[in-house]
Amino acid sequence: MSKTRQQPKTSPKPPALTGPEVAHFSMSPVARFSMSLDKALRLGVDVIATEFGGNTDFCSGPLAHPVRWRSAPIPRGAYPYADGHSWAEPDLEHAAELCRQVAARRLSRDIRGYPVADDPSRDPAVLAGYRERFSFASVGARYRARLEQLWVDRESVSARLRWRADRSPVGW
Repeated sequence: MSKTRQQPKTSPKPPALTGPEVAHFSMSPVARFSMSLDKALRLGVDVIATEFGGNTDFCSGPLAHPVRWRSAPIPRGAYPYADGHSWAEPDLEHAAELCRQVAARRLSRDIRGYPVADDPSRDPAVLAGYRERFSFASVGARYRARLEQLWVDRESVSARLRWRADRSPVGW
């Protein structure tokens, strides 16, 4: 009887975000920064994302398509310490319209069948701008400047914070 060698099990990797992707969607109702959004912009992929929270700090330019939203109460128990708060409920009809616009632009061709020259996803200057804006050096410099400003303003920032010891996960 021969023994077969079993291959080690590995967890599947998520698919890489690559150039053929036409659009990247982020319809999350919670405020957060998504690394996939900046990666999509750097690759020349249109981003269709809720115009709320962390996305608004960097989703701008010709490849960013902000989706309208309405404030909606967070369902009880959905997140720790979120009872009584609200989040952004994306307007799915608006998102669908933006998707149609992006698809129409991406699929448009000139009379010879070539992609339209003014498509920003193919414009080297647009792509270079996104790559510079989201480079490690540029992002690091912005983080550093913001942290230095917070340090300078720490007294006034501290006075504006509303900590509630009875609701804090760390017990402050």
